[in-house]
Amino acid sequence: MAIVLALGLGAKAFAAAPEWSDTPYDYVILDQDIRLTLTEFGRNLGIAVSLTDAVRGRVIGQVTAKTAEEFLQHLSEQNGLTWYFDGSVLHVSAANEYVTRLIPASGHGSAEIIGGMQELGLADERFSIRSAGDGSMISVSGPPAYIATVEQYLNGIQPRRTASGDDPRVRVYRGGLGTEEVATTAPDNQP
Repeated sequence: MAIVLALGLGAKAFAAAPEWSDTPYDYVILDQDIRLTLTEFGRNLGIAVSLTDAVRGRVIGQVTAKTAEEFLQHLSEQNGLTWYFDGSVLHVSAANEYVTRLIPASGHGSAEIIGGMQELGLADERFSIRSAGDGSMISVSGPPAYIATVEQYLNGIQPRRTASGDDPRVRVYRGGLGTEEVATTAPDNQP
């Protein structure tokens, strides 16, 4: 996998499963709007739920699932939904809202971005982040909430500094007599 990352061909973002994912969850549904079902799901687990306007449909009958994550996965598959948990909020959107975006990466490669997002608990193995070989751009695929999280993460990290060909901090003179240039932070009137 390190070779793939080094070449900038792509990477999957791995994260720990949400704390609530293995919680036993048995919920009987007679005939309920999917939005209400997902809102109740969040309330029962003590997590906030954010639904896009495209989340629509009805759930009829018992959903056979042993855990909360199985329940959510079943609802998602049956109703054409995708979800992303950022550690605080469960974001649910329609599967047709899944997109791929190109985002300036300020010299940061996909491995570095994924590593930072993993440390913050924001990465998700179901969605991909790939980078250009020079680290100038990344391609992110996922639901709108995941794309927004990656963009926020990139906006929050410092751009990687690269020395340009005309970097005034270092001058190398070969042969002959040259003058020395020294960059200083002292005001011009200071010795």
